[in-house]
Amino acid sequence: MIIRTRSVSAHLATMAGRGLSALREGLSPRMLLLGAAPALLVLLTALASREPGVAVGWMAFGALLLGLTVLPPLSRWLEQRRSDRDELEALRRARRRTALRRFWRVALDFQPAAWGRSELQALHFVCLNTENSRPLGERMARRLRETLSAVLAGSYCRLEELVEAAEEAGLDGVTCRTMAVELSALASRLDRSTCQPGRLPVLEGEAIAAHVSVLLEATDRLTEKVRPRIAADLLPMLRWLLAARFPPGAVDIETDEGDEERTRVAVRPLDLAGALEGLLARILRRGQLAGVVTVESRVGARIVEISIRWPVRDRWHLEPAVLLEPLAVLSAYGGEYLMREELDSAVAVVEVRLPRVAPAGSDQAFECLDSAV
Repeated sequence: MIIRTRSVSAHLATMAGRGLSALREGLSPRMLLLGAAPALLVLLTALASREPGVAVGWMAFGALLLGLTVLPPLSRWLEQRRSDRDELEALRRARRRTALRRFWRVALDFQPAAWGRSELQALHFVCLNTENSRPLGERMARRLRETLSAVLAGSYCRLEELVEAAEEAGLDGVTCRTMAVELSALASRLDRSTCQPGRLPVLEGEAIAAHVSVLLEATDRLTEKVRPRIAADLLPMLRWLLAARFPPGAVDIETDEGDEERTRVAVRPLDLAGALEGLLARILRRGQLAGVVTVESRVGARIVEISIRWPVRDRWHLEPAVLLEPLAVLSAYGGEYLMREELDSAVAVVEVRLPRVAPAGSDQAFECLDSAV
C-alpha cells in the first residue's frame, strides 16, 4: 500500500511540476513558489508518512492548493484566447466589408448602360456579325481592333478585379470559379484573334460571344445577390435629419401614401446619412434660404427620386458645386444628382436619384453583409 501511495504521489508531483512549467511564464515568483508548495507537500508526505490515510489527506490538500494556484492564470489564458478570437473575427469582418464595398463599386461598371457592360456588349455584337469567310474591309477591321483592344485594356481587367473582390468577400464560390475560367478562355481567344484589312479575320466569334454571355450573366447573379442587402430607408432617414436641422414648420414633406416603406435604396446607410446631412448643412449655410423647404418623393420600379426645393434670397450667390459636394459619395452606388433653378419663382431645386431595393430586400445594413450573404 505504501508503494502504491508513493506511486500516486510521484505521479501527482510530476503532473504538478509539468503544470507549473507550462504556467511559469505567466506567474510571478511568489505565485510560482506557492504553486510549487502542493507538489512538495505531496512528495514529502509520501516519503514521511507510512499511513495511507494521512498520505491521501496531504495529497488532497496539495491538490487544493495547486488548483487555487493554477485556476487564476488558467482563467486569464482562456480569457486571452477569447479576446484573440474576437479580434480575429472583427478583423475578418472588416476585411469582408471592405471586399464587399470594392465588389459593389466594380459591379456598378457592369450595370445596364455602364461602360464595362457596353464594351462587352459591343464585343458580343461584332463577334456575332463578323463572317470569317469574307475579307475584312478597312472600317470593319478598325472596329474589330478597337473593340478587342478596349475589352482587353478595360472591362477584362475590371472583371478580374470583380472576381477577386467577390472571392475575398466570400460570395458564391462556384460562380467565382466559373468566371475565372471564362475570363482565362476569353483572354486566350482574344490574343489569338487577328483583324487585318483585306484579309480573312482570325476570330472565334461564336465562342467569344458565348464567353461574354456567361460572364455578364455571372456578374448579374453576384450583383443581385448583394444588392438587396445594401439597404437604407431614404425617406425616414431624410425626415429624421430634417427634423434635427430645421425648426417645426420650416419643412413641408409631400409624399404619396406608402412611400415610407417603398423608398429603400441600395446605398450604405452611413454614406447616405453623411451625404444628406452634408447637403442640408450647406443649404442652411450657403443656400440663401428664404422660406419653407419642400421635400417630394417619387418612387419608380428601379429608382427612388427625392426633390428638395427652397426659395432663395439671392440666386446670384448660389454655389451649386459647393452645395452638391457632399453628394459625390452617392456616385459609387449608381446615384445621380443635379441642381436646377426655377427662375420664374426664385426657387432652387436639388434632385437625387438612387437605385431602389426590391421590397423583399433584407433588413441587414451594409455592415452586416458578412453575416447575411
